[in-house]
Amino acid sequence: MKDALTETPTVLVIPQPASRRNIAIAMIAFCLVILAIGPWKLGSERFFESFAHLSATWLIILMLAPIIALFARLAFPPRNSLPRLEISRTGIRVVPGWIARSFAETPVEIGLTSQSNEILLCYCLSQGTADGLRMVVRVAGGAEREIRASSLDYLSARAARELAGGISATTGLPVRLLIRNRLADGSIREDSWTPPSRRLKMAKSTALAMGGVPLVGGAVLGLLWPTPAMIVVNGLGLWLFQMGVISLVGRHSGSRVKLQLPYLLTTIFSFAATYGLAVVVVGFIFRSR
Repeated sequence: MKDALTETPTVLVIPQPASRRNIAIAMIAFCLVILAIGPWKLGSERFFESFAHLSATWLIILMLAPIIALFARLAFPPRNSLPRLEISRTGIRVVPGWIARSFAETPVEIGLTSQSNEILLCYCLSQGTADGLRMVVRVAGGAEREIRASSLDYLSARAARELAGGISATTGLPVRLLIRNRLADGSIREDSWTPPSRRLKMAKSTALAMGGVPLVGGAVLGLLWPTPAMIVVNGLGLWLFQMGVISLVGRHSGSRVKLQLPYLLTTIFSFAATYGLAVVVVGFIFRSR
């Protein structure tokens, strides 16, 4: 499709979920606590003296600094790193944020014509199972064109209403928020979009919190410092626990979580790196005295 935007677009930033910021701030605090262990164990004077002759102190700071920087970016992302809508009277483009772009997600767009008569933001279900968010343009005669807009998947009902107002003001078209459920017989049932339930919000927050399991678990094992075999066994158990919770949360919330081999390999390597780093850093701090 050629670029549908022929004029300077109106840009609407898609806000990130509040739970993502809260979890990122919690992880920053956890890393800062680990850094504070050094002065507490060594004493302020010995700690500052260690910068002159103990390279391991610098190593610990250099290992934790990128982690803190990453979570700080997640908690307080620059405006230009957030997903956004670029809207004009001739089209709407959904531009993914920096996290999605790092996984090779590309912008998607849908054109508007003089025949377009309304726009739908639809949270889609397939026989009750979550199927993502889509933007649909209806034209005269009832025909529809749609795009899959994964960057919008985490919209709250309030944020969706605000975006709908901005889209309508720019395009001059009415915008409706719907939940569309494709039934077994192929028919589609449409209902008004209501805010997600408290249970669903808790499920999503739990899934996000699972990202901190290797860091917290590694820190605890660093404090206990058992045998290498026990560190490996506990690490494997924590990874299986993380995968199990993510799978259960996905089923509980109605999303299609498929723990395929490429995903499992990616998570186990990233888990092992984070877990091992936490074990070594915390273990070194408490055993160095």
